Amino acid sequence: MYIWHFHSFVVRFVHMASTPSWQSALHRPPVILLMGTPTHGVKEHEIWTNLSFWCLHSYQYHARLRIDSAWFDISPGVVSLVPPGTELEYHFSGPSRHTFVHFDLPRSLAVQRRQLRPAVTTFGRESFRRFDAALREAVSWFPSQMPRAQARVWDLLWEIISDERDVPPGGVDARIERALEQIELRLDAPFCVPELAATLDLSAAQLVRLFNRHVNMSPLTYVHRRRSERAEHLLRHTTIPMKSIARQIGLNDLQQFNKLMRKTLGQSPRQIRQNHRT
Repeated sequence: MYIWHFHSFVVRFVHMASTPSWQSALHRPPVILLMGTPTHGVKEHEIWTNLSFWCLHSYQYHARLRIDSAWFDISPGVVSLVPPGTELEYHFSGPSRHTFVHFDLPRSLAVQRRQLRPAVTTFGRESFRRFDAALREAVSWFPSQMPRAQARVWDLLWEIISDERDVPPGGVDARIERALEQIELRLDAPFCVPELAATLDLSAAQLVRLFNRHVNMSPLTYVHRRRSERAEHLLRHTTIPMKSIARQIGLNDLQQFNKLMRKTLGQSPRQIRQNHRT
């Protein structure tokens, strides 16, 4: 096991079945150092170490890649992500063009959520086409629109560590992440546990168990909490009529709205609005 301490960010390689992986967190944006779309392969063999930066590569060719002591077959659709201090060795079979990003992480990065990620991720054809096109567009913004390029890379890095094919130890089940996303997009719609479970290929009982394990509450309780939080914000910071706010959280009855807010926040909608203005 190898451990790097990089700007207060702990990177851990765990060699399991010769595949390097590490714990990562992305609660603050990366600092982009360099981006590009170079062509390699003039020399059949390249070996180098990224001494002080993280390295993201999106591949459009076939090659052999060694990451420290682990070997991988590279092909279109493969993305690699490696931390500083990693030795990389490439064996090309001709001109090979890829998209890369070298980036740093903020010194004050607060690690709140960690996920165990493999060094190499393989996307499906359409997913990779979209991912690589988005990354290449970010390259076109560097350095003239740095904040925009940084935001794009940050989002793409989140996409990599949120890959739903495995669940890291201590991590959040990807099906729960998808459930939370669907709930957030449909807070104004009627909520039904079996319907949500069906979209995730789960039974209602399985969904409830996963929610209790990862969110520490039932799906319905979570929906009630998110609805009340949205309503509280609108009550405190807008003059939107209460009937409209109720509809925005999926309630057409002011009596139901009043009951929900009293149950979750201990105050009626009118009290919440009045207390904020006094």
